[in-house]
Amino acid sequence: MPSDFGILLVTKNTYSMVDEWFSLSDYSNIPILNIDLNSDYKNKSYGKNLCKEKGINFLDCDGTEMQKNINQAVDFFKEKYDISWVLYMHHDAFPMHKDTLDKLNNLLRKSQALTNFGVIGFNIYHDKFDLDKFDPNIKQLMTTARAPLELGNGYYNRSIESRVDYSKFNFKPYAVESVMWSTAMINYHQFKKHIKIDEKFNFFHSWDDIAFQFLDNNIYNVVIPHITFGHDQSLKIKHKIPFSSPNSNKNIVSKLYGRSDHLSIWKEKWGFTYSLSKQLLGGDSFINSNGNINKLLIIISRLFNIDFSSSLETVARKTFNTYIKKNPYRKKTLIDAFKDHDPKSGPLKYFDIGLDDGI
Repeated sequence: MPSDFGILLVTKNTYSMVDEWFSLSDYSNIPILNIDLNSDYKNKSYGKNLCKEKGINFLDCDGTEMQKNINQAVDFFKEKYDISWVLYMHHDAFPMHKDTLDKLNNLLRKSQALTNFGVIGFNIYHDKFDLDKFDPNIKQLMTTARAPLELGNGYYNRSIESRVDYSKFNFKPYAVESVMWSTAMINYHQFKKHIKIDEKFNFFHSWDDIAFQFLDNNIYNVVIPHITFGHDQSLKIKHKIPFSSPNSNKNIVSKLYGRSDHLSIWKEKWGFTYSLSKQLLGGDSFINSNGNINKLLIIISRLFNIDFSSSLETVARKTFNTYIKKNPYRKKTLIDAFKDHDPKSGPLKYFDIGLDDGI
């Protein structure tokens, strides 16, 4: 069956990971585009040959910024394949079931309702904590969202310090602030109509910015829990890439991702600090340098399996409330709706996309 979506990879001097990524699943009949982010001559030459061998389309980038890469990709797939959906994947991301990609294709083919949303996310088994819980015969929600403005640890996941109580979540599509963007999908028409490409975001927070642009236009981002992908950052280590990209040495970050000033860019644009440190525990002050107090509390919480911190305000929520007070006449949007929502009671909103659980 022809594919209704294309897959986007973006690569800079890390083609050994593209080779491994391709080996982790069967991508037959799905067009794949690799955009090269100005790799050096040796790596680019190797990358071109690798992509040719694997049947992967290869393009030089219009710019190294992620949002420009997405724009280039949606244009490419629309013009070459008449495809309106692009699935972005990290090199360390992969489908969790043999039929994951078939289910996704079937979903896009049968549900016109999906074209009304912004960023489409999935149920992500994120690193060892989630992956160790995988059972192909059991449906369970794992890491499904990034949530900087809601109470909790900034994610919808199964960590004890998360605010989310998945027992109160139905297994149907629901609204989220931002998706877990190790694998994320977007529609050509929605992207072109609503997203203003921000070249200040090179890599980090680029998808979060897209999600917040949609929320600012009162367009929901949604997670499809029936479709599962894995994200195993440990795969990067043997390729000499840092396990946690944004938390490595700044020189390494700049070399691999171009720039590392995403936090200041975010605050200037959206009015709040994207920080999950707890305000009561020192916030981002010197006393909580590198979030050490927060990390200690997480260790204690997991040791005793007790939630000590999900109800504590984060720096993100504190600074957003300050921003609201300083701008009393700003228009309210879905961004505010999520800030006022407590995920402990379940999602902000469910959606009927016209399909049953089987997709």
